[in-house]
Amino acid sequence: MNNYKKIILDNGIPLYLYQDTSMKQVFMNYIVKYGFSGEFFKFNLDGKDYDVGAGYAHYLEHLLLESSSYGDLTNYFSRKGYENNAYTKKDFTAYYFYGTKDIKESIKKLIEAIDKPRFTFEDVEKSRHSIIDECRMYENDYPAMLTHLTEKNLFGDVELHDDSLLFLGTTETEKKISIENLKICYDAFYTDQNKVLVIGGNLDEKEVVNYLNSIYKNIAEHKSRVILPKYDYSSIRNKSERLYKKDVNDLYGFGIKTKIPDGIDIKDAYYFSKLLFKLTYSTIAGYGLCDHSEALHMEKVDNYLYFVNSVVTRNFIDYYNCFLIGMNRKNLTEEDFIALKKMFLSERIRQLDDKYNQLLAFGDHMNYTEDYSDIDYFNNLSYDKFKEVMNALDFSDYVRTKLTDSSNQDRKLVKVKKVEKYPVNIIFTSN
Repeated sequence: MNNYKKIILDNGIPLYLYQDTSMKQVFMNYIVKYGFSGEFFKFNLDGKDYDVGAGYAHYLEHLLLESSSYGDLTNYFSRKGYENNAYTKKDFTAYYFYGTKDIKESIKKLIEAIDKPRFTFEDVEKSRHSIIDECRMYENDYPAMLTHLTEKNLFGDVELHDDSLLFLGTTETEKKISIENLKICYDAFYTDQNKVLVIGGNLDEKEVVNYLNSIYKNIAEHKSRVILPKYDYSSIRNKSERLYKKDVNDLYGFGIKTKIPDGIDIKDAYYFSKLLFKLTYSTIAGYGLCDHSEALHMEKVDNYLYFVNSVVTRNFIDYYNCFLIGMNRKNLTEEDFIALKKMFLSERIRQLDDKYNQLLAFGDHMNYTEDYSDIDYFNNLSYDKFKEVMNALDFSDYVRTKLTDSSNQDRKLVKVKKVEKYPVNIIFTSN
């Protein structure tokens, strides 16, 4: 998508405007850089320390949208015939809609719902019931719990998830969320510096910018006053760990991380790591080591990229070794590199057919790059540049986790043996 334009509004909030004359609907996504990660649990606001625990980012998502001064905006947008929703991820919360009529009015209402909230006891209690029901849905999501345990072990100095291993917390912790702490978390993280607007459609740039500035003129400035703790992201808590639950099938998790070295652009590290991860995973599948993939994702914490894969496999010892060797190998030839480029370009071209999905996914890519010209980027990418970045990345920090039946008497962690059949320590070679 090459039509993005970054514009800084009068209050400092960045607008990413995507202009396309072929779009029949207008899309808006209001992103706040505050999510369910444990990095947000502890903070200092105006000189006072807080430790709020899990669930506050998601609770605010419900509260702001469902109890605005305009009422429940989800219902309002639905009556207009919009596609609309909100969701909370690890490091951001997003509120979005796309539709065809009354767009200016809807933009104003969504901004004011987020930036001019009302906090009443009645509204907080009304949201609590729906959130507790949502918590119950996740309390038996064991693959997600295994993934979160893997993430915790990769970063030993920070609790990326609380002990429940659930991003919402539990039904019991949700019952204890208070209106006072909701106000504090809003004040700490819903600042102008943490907000991003994404708007797409057949729009006039000057008209959009003038209209947004006129809205924000009537909204008080919200400066950041929060101080977050400093964590050591290089540490690993446990190299191996098992999670015991009753009456579950065995499920294995694997996590691996790499520090982005000084002098390496985060965009290069992100894309090249993603390419290597895809190649490694396809190699594992080719050896028949993966029966079924439950979860496969890539994230960023501080200046580290990490991958987590939860998998059902009959041979997890060979699986781990193949993954480790695949992620650390330096034997990609120029022919391999060209094949990877073609694979990635074909995927991006296919994805561009769904413009709204690309706009919606904007938040997922904020940490990696503001350059959304992926096709141009890969077309111009050289093999020498690829080698330079790949040789700078080190994927030697990894953890293994296993979810297993608590009635299983074999509680010894299985030691991973070296698998000789996979090649290691092969340097780059040119064709």
